[in-house]
Amino acid sequence: MSMKIFDLHNDFLTSEAPKTVREVVKNNEKSGYKSIYALYKGERTLSEIREIYEKTKRAGMCYAFEDASYADTGAFECLCEKVKPLYASLCWNDENEFAGGCRSVGGLKPRGAELIKMLDKRHIALDLAHANERTFFEAVEKAERIMCSHTAFDFVKPHFRNIDEKRIKRILRRKGIVGVCFVGYFLTDERGSEGKIKGERAFYEAIDGFLQKFGDDGLCIGSDFYGSDFLVFDDYGSFADRFESAMKRIGAGRESVEKILFRNALDFFGASDCKG
Repeated sequence: MSMKIFDLHNDFLTSEAPKTVREVVKNNEKSGYKSIYALYKGERTLSEIREIYEKTKRAGMCYAFEDASYADTGAFECLCEKVKPLYASLCWNDENEFAGGCRSVGGLKPRGAELIKMLDKRHIALDLAHANERTFFEAVEKAERIMCSHTAFDFVKPHFRNIDEKRIKRILRRKGIVGVCFVGYFLTDERGSEGKIKGERAFYEAIDGFLQKFGDDGLCIGSDFYGSDFLVFDDYGSFADRFESAMKRIGAGRESVEKILFRNALDFFGASDCKG
């Protein structure tokens, strides 16, 4: 099956979903849906994250570390050698010993700068999805490869997890990528069924606005499946069908659609690293 979607961020591995990894990954890839599976730290220790990886690893899977603020950076580097993540972030929403997240005001810290050096050495991209503005601009001066895996845009809805045009421009200037997520909280103030409808419209507005302002380079999908209780799409299949129709309505050509769905991500990471 040829690739239809390359999703920059899927939280299945650290979710409470009852399905097995083998079932999810096999079914998705059989349908042409490839994901980067995030190993989200939360309250977990590095040993617990390592155990999740060991129990769920499967040939061809792509991984990332969401909030790599582990006390033992040497042990984390050893795990990176085994996992070979495509990207890693310094923080989640709050401030830690590495950097300030989007609910804090602190910026990049010495330990965060050291971690960026390690990521650069291993050609691991730095994900800035949860970074605040100060951390963002301080970190991009240090990192070789930058991206924002799952976010939405302030020009559609101001939200502490969304990024503004200054940050979008900086990512694109550095040949990075931006994944637009499906999280309704970042797209609309409405909730329930009406919120889902308005959130889907806002998602297309975000895509269209990006295309109008910046073109189709660097724009990707970063669903955040299993990472929120309010998503405007239920699964990859329903999203793919509705997305194609919506893109026709706004006049996006087939080349732009494919770049957003998978080609921009493949170009950034390298096709061989993504296809498994």
